[in-house]
Amino acid sequence: MRTVDYTEAPQQAVTLLIYGNPGVGKSTAAASLAAACESTGKRALFVDTEAGLFSAVRDAGCKASTIYDVTETGSVGDSIGVSREAMTSPDVGLLVLDTITELAESSLRDAVGTKQSPELREYGRRKADMGKVIRSCRDVAASGTAVVITAQQEATQVEGLSGEYGPSIFASMRVALVAQVDAVGLLAIVQPFEADAMGLEPGTRYLDFRPNPRNVTKCRLSKELFGDRPEAHHVWPLRNPQDFQALLLRIQRQA
Repeated sequence: MRTVDYTEAPQQAVTLLIYGNPGVGKSTAAASLAAACESTGKRALFVDTEAGLFSAVRDAGCKASTIYDVTETGSVGDSIGVSREAMTSPDVGLLVLDTITELAESSLRDAVGTKQSPELREYGRRKADMGKVIRSCRDVAASGTAVVITAQQEATQVEGLSGEYGPSIFASMRVALVAQVDAVGLLAIVQPFEADAMGLEPGTRYLDFRPNPRNVTKCRLSKELFGDRPEAHHVWPLRNPQDFQALLLRIQRQA
């Protein structure tokens, strides 16, 4: 146990959860953050659970970062192993887990093995596995390396009407996931009807941290990101390398 000096700037980095619809650009955003990381002289480590990061990382111009393909059996253990590398490698400035949605499914498949269908104990093992993964990400952030976790978007519906949007992970784990990260942002694209109010061009990608009963959002570092701006304007545009560079510095707590 240690005491925390709250009069000093925090030494730990941030865990940022980004979720959004398939194709909205989660992997592209993560790769752009890695490119920003490389521009500071450090590199990123990627845990790729869907074998889908190659093009995004290459197109972002990354040269030094490492992608670990964890699509095979044992993906949870592999993911935790990459977290350990991030904590012990001084040249690593960013860890990306893309996506926790698929990692949870891989964990269940590993638990079930050759059986026809999962039983209660397999669901319990999956929950324990994902708890270990989330804790390992928190340990990485505590060591001073920023962590970005991506997730697919899930929509709950009531009588055919769209309800709450949130990160897609099994129900008994969603609350724990959101509770244990520092920030949760919905990755979205500015629509023409909202462009004027947001002060952004239509088609611009942005992270939405605004409190909204229909979207799961959270931001423990709202002062660091947005200063004294009202919550209605807590959106972070992702227009160009400068936006990604500024976001990276915030989640690394270097700005």
